[in-house]
Amino acid sequence: MSYMKLQDCLNDRHGSYILPFLWYAGEDRETVGREIEAIKAAGINEFLVENRGGDWFCSDFWWDIFGFMLEKAKSLDMRVWLLDDSHVPTGSANDSLHKEENARYRPRNLRIEPVDVVGPLPASALIVPKHTEKEQIISVSAFLRDEETGHCVGDPIDLTRSITDDLCLIDLPEGVWRIYFVMTADPALLGLFANYISMLSRDSCRHLIDEVHEKIYAHFAPYFGNTFAGFFSDEPAFGNCNGKYGHDFHLHLMGEMQRVYPWWDDMPERLAARANLSIEATMRLLPALWDDVDSVSPGLRVAYMDVITGLWRDNFSKQIGQWCENHGVLYIGHNLEDEGIHMHTGWGCGHYFRSMAGQHMAGIDIVLNQMVPGITTIKHTSNSASKQFDSAFYQYSLAKLGASLAHITPHMRNRVVCEVFGAYGWTTGLPIMRSIINHFLANGTNHFVPHAYSMVFPDVYMPPSFYAGGLNPQYKLFGNMMLYVQRVCHLLADGVHKADLAVYYNAEPDWENCEHRCLDDVTAALTRSGFDFDILPSDTIYHDSIVKDGRLLVNKESYGAFVLPMAELLPKALLARLDELAAQGLQVIFTDKLPAGCERKDEDISGLIARFAAVSMKELPAAVEVACGRRLRVEPWSPSLRFYGLEKNDGTDLYIFNNEGREVIDTFVMPPRNGGCVIYDPWKNLAYRAAVGKNGMRLRLEAQQLLVVSFGCENNELDDFVYDLPQMRVLPLRYDIFVREAGNNGDFRLLRADSEAVNLTVANGLTRYCGEFRYDATWECSDPSATLLEIPNAGDSAELWINGVYCGASLGPVCRFDISGKLKNCKNYLSILTADNPSYSDRNPQRPGDIYSTKLPVVKHGFVGEILIG
Repeated sequence: MSYMKLQDCLNDRHGSYILPFLWYAGEDRETVGREIEAIKAAGINEFLVENRGGDWFCSDFWWDIFGFMLEKAKSLDMRVWLLDDSHVPTGSANDSLHKEENARYRPRNLRIEPVDVVGPLPASALIVPKHTEKEQIISVSAFLRDEETGHCVGDPIDLTRSITDDLCLIDLPEGVWRIYFVMTADPALLGLFANYISMLSRDSCRHLIDEVHEKIYAHFAPYFGNTFAGFFSDEPAFGNCNGKYGHDFHLHLMGEMQRVYPWWDDMPERLAARANLSIEATMRLLPALWDDVDSVSPGLRVAYMDVITGLWRDNFSKQIGQWCENHGVLYIGHNLEDEGIHMHTGWGCGHYFRSMAGQHMAGIDIVLNQMVPGITTIKHTSNSASKQFDSAFYQYSLAKLGASLAHITPHMRNRVVCEVFGAYGWTTGLPIMRSIINHFLANGTNHFVPHAYSMVFPDVYMPPSFYAGGLNPQYKLFGNMMLYVQRVCHLLADGVHKADLAVYYNAEPDWENCEHRCLDDVTAALTRSGFDFDILPSDTIYHDSIVKDGRLLVNKESYGAFVLPMAELLPKALLARLDELAAQGLQVIFTDKLPAGCERKDEDISGLIARFAAVSMKELPAAVEVACGRRLRVEPWSPSLRFYGLEKNDGTDLYIFNNEGREVIDTFVMPPRNGGCVIYDPWKNLAYRAAVGKNGMRLRLEAQQLLVVSFGCENNELDDFVYDLPQMRVLPLRYDIFVREAGNNGDFRLLRADSEAVNLTVANGLTRYCGEFRYDATWECSDPSATLLEIPNAGDSAELWINGVYCGASLGPVCRFDISGKLKNCKNYLSILTADNPSYSDRNPQRPGDIYSTKLPVVKHGFVGEILIG
């Protein structure tokens, strides 16, 4: 880091990188103003307004209250963002699609009804499958089936014009035939998405702009580009599903009979052009989207997904982004990324990279207990009894998707925004929040949307809600954590990412529904072996990459190798481009085995894959090591270590190091450049000098701890970093324990006198209590040289005073404090202040949202057991 940037942080000067949701549910001006002031008090200078309920969005009532928010923010030198619809997910256009005059903007989809028959069937007929009056049959095709594989083979017979009086007249020869009736889908199949915009229509997407963005501008144009920062799209979707967010939402794969697929009037022409077919042939072959048609399905599915994801990019993302640029504001947001849905339709966007092309930051989210600190290799429970979350995606792919998009998209300027904490529940205390934030910081995320400030309390919907109307005793330290995040984001705000290699975003084989290796397998193997990488889509490989000196160059990024998860089939054009890059010196490595074919299984691709290597997943790290080496060497390596490097403009290298495990990491890092090493602890906001020996710079990280290191940064005025803890001993104390209930700003009252640090939940029956706990004690000290005090079994947080001198704040479960020079050679006074959040008090088994607080343990009041000193 440049020393100037570090000085900014040390002096609490930094940019603005946090913009939490502020949920509005009909509250009055006084309540809203108080909440905005609370956000400002936490060191946050922006907020993102989300409407939650009511029919007032873009009404006179809304203009009044939103205008008040803008004026309040202006008076506090804050900025305001707005979620760009009346409710989540984005796309209802303020619920205007219900109106008949807007029917032309509603989505259209296709579905299929298959029938198997045995020929010969001369002069026969089929009763047309049942369909509603809102459904129209657009094609009927008969395919011969292979009686071993079940696949359809050969050219289909077109029966579209053979329908008369609800009969389909057929005259089929010998064999097993599958007849497909392709029809428009009844909007009733889509649930809430029946009245959403369609990403396949530019006019439909423009309708959202007309109903929301233009109306906001008409009322508040003077704020645009100053107090009003921009718009946020939240989880827009193709919506070709039943509108229910079920446990199988992420399994919306191509090639499944029960699916409906997005469609529009001009899709025959678009799809035919992309598939290099006539319109007539395209319509006959449409069943290959749903069912396996040999030598047709892979190419047609890729062509179809290319068309619809390209339309999302151009009609939705880029159109809104351009509108925002034209009006002086930014456009940000995120789609559903969860466990592969970033490549699928339904609740997904079909292609993560294309879907966000018009936004000014790459966007992701982590909510609903999708990540549990300390669980990195196995599935874990979710909010649904029928589903577990796959740790691999959230631990190894999610953050990389966001960072990669930001790195390769010049107008995003390396900005990544992550919505975080949503519906994790009150049991997500400050230590867990910090651990989650640390993960994303150590993967390059540099903006955050904490979810959410809610003004409904008690009975908060989808906690945590941070301030909770002043009833969260941890809120002061929540502000400390926000400052911590701002500091690290400030250091991440410029520089060029230092990657070792790139990994293929394998959307095409996923769309083909052919055999392929999951992307998460590869990202996990590389991360746990100490490689840093970006994920690149085929668009980037085709259009925005060159090879120089054996490295793949994209924007300002440089990659020493390109790794592709195994895929049975890949588009021929992609194989040809990869062969071209390999001929120029790029190492192209497939996991497991090389592709067997392209769009047509019978086409010989041997000439295109001769330059590629294939290695097993077990051999992958060693193969990458040989192919391109690594920019940063850490010995001994720990699979729990995460790092993210930036080459800064001043000639230094900045690295974020984070321990995602449950044990201490104690290792050595070989500096990537000459010069001094400075270690920065962003929680303490202190910088230290680090020595470099023959083994490199020693790095010691406690479990879930993050540190920042600058290589090539000289500063001899700093104190040396202390790696080893002193010899600790028990400090036998008895405490007067005082309490102050949440919301009470008065005096503490005595709860227990002359007591050990006991389990207050049991000893005092505090099963529904929320407040602060103060532990006061005295002891005689004959050796005041101790430098460290530790609470091994703390709750979420603790603050310490010794002899009236503040020693700082620490987050649990182990709280440590620097007490150098604080002790006296006589009687000493100690005061420890701890704070609950509302996890005990704000719970109601009849409230649906309370499931969110049941997936993590309720943290103890105060602390238990002995404290240590040394």
